Amino acid sequence: MLEIVNEDDDEYWSIDCIKYEIYNLSTDSWREIDAVVPRALHSLCFELFFNGACHMLSRRAYFGPIILCFAISSEVFTIIDFPESCSELDGKHSSLTVLNECLAMVRYQEWMKEPRLIDIWVMKEYGVKESWIKQFIVGPILLMCPLSSWKNYMLLMESGDGQLVSCELNTNTFKKFEIYSDRINSLRVIIFKESLVSRINT
Repeated sequence: MLEIVNEDDDEYWSIDCIKYEIYNLSTDSWREIDAVVPRALHSLCFELFFNGACHMLSRRAYFGPIILCFAISSEVFTIIDFPESCSELDGKHSSLTVLNECLAMVRYQEWMKEPRLIDIWVMKEYGVKESWIKQFIVGPILLMCPLSSWKNYMLLMESGDGQLVSCELNTNTFKKFEIYSDRINSLRVIIFKESLVSRINT
């Protein structure tokens, strides 16, 4: 478990006031990680565990958003840059997912009032900024929040009216499910995969 501790709310962007702690289950204790890195920001539907690392939204002061990665095994932080053409100035929100075993980023207009197109970027070579490509443009749809990807070609999302919707990326085909959230941004998706390994009673 990784915890982010802010020691001074008045110094929001100062890295001197941010520390990261990791929980050790075997010793039932927390310890601080010796690293000087940007603050991780809470962002709806952005956090992702992939390729052995936790991926979080962050930003360099005055230089725009970045993806902050924490490798669990090595306890090392790295940074992945956004695609070159993606910035905070375009008014779009970002969400991370996985498509065909690649890191992917969904870019969409935040707090839509009318249906809009959605851009889906895929990082073909993990960690290499130049390998980002805009692979899909889907919609238009009134989107509240992307939730997860499924079968490597389908995106599950919460629509603007709180309904669960899927989009087949290759055909831009949408399907609505009779599942609704009881409040805005409350739908969540967990992908369950069956296993051939059975539990053996001993």
